[in-house]
Amino acid sequence: MILQRVDILLENQAMTTEQIASLQPALAMLLGQFRHCFARHKTFGYLEKYILGLLSDVKRKSIEPIALAAGVAVRTLQEFLAFFQWDEDRAGQQLIRMVAREHHRPDALGVLDASGHVKQGNKTPGVQRQWCGESGKIDNCVVGQHLLYTDNDPTNPFSCVLASDLFVPEAWAQDPERCREAGIPEDLEYRPKWQIGLEQVADAANTLAWNLWNRWPHSWALLMQRCEYHQRRNQASYDSRKRTGQPNPKRLDSS
Repeated sequence: MILQRVDILLENQAMTTEQIASLQPALAMLLGQFRHCFARHKTFGYLEKYILGLLSDVKRKSIEPIALAAGVAVRTLQEFLAFFQWDEDRAGQQLIRMVAREHHRPDALGVLDASGHVKQGNKTPGVQRQWCGESGKIDNCVVGQHLLYTDNDPTNPFSCVLASDLFVPEAWAQDPERCREAGIPEDLEYRPKWQIGLEQVADAANTLAWNLWNRWPHSWALLMQRCEYHQRRNQASYDSRKRTGQPNPKRLDSS
């Protein structure tokens, strides 16, 4: 299985030149299943070079060192990520179909996770002071909402990210000029993280045979309400501690 082959090779995180070379045939077969999502072959080629750079032992995973290592003009790779177009929705559905075909199990699990990463400045789309999982506190960061999948196999588990969406805070959605400067589409509508997560689950549910809506419609409505409630309660708790000078509660994973 192609996905399993790539998953095994990725266990070591940063890979040597030799490991990258051994991975390329399997990676080419994997990425080839997404070729129809790109109108131009040249654009598709930049995808492979960028992914190989992310997997390599290049110390900094930013555009310039990846482009230089791949022999691509830095500006070209920047434009590939910022301006080149491909069918993102089609690519996402293709990934879900591949996972369903190769790794479907009746007891598979989907996990919703919002991950914050520290980011300096105020120009990056979605950046603001908000809860950041990376630093464990309210920090200047960007937040991604992810849907993770595991087949829950007890002997040879497979896992991957099925969907990732940037969380754009409400303050951004209410500032069209700031969004325009950051390249955010004009039709952007604010969506809280719980709503993004539920939409990710809905997109994956049919293909993965997660018959969620028919089996538990009232449970999903309750979940949406509870997500809103906890979001408001957590913000109110943080505001109260900030006013009274109380420290934030210690995280269970901080020791």
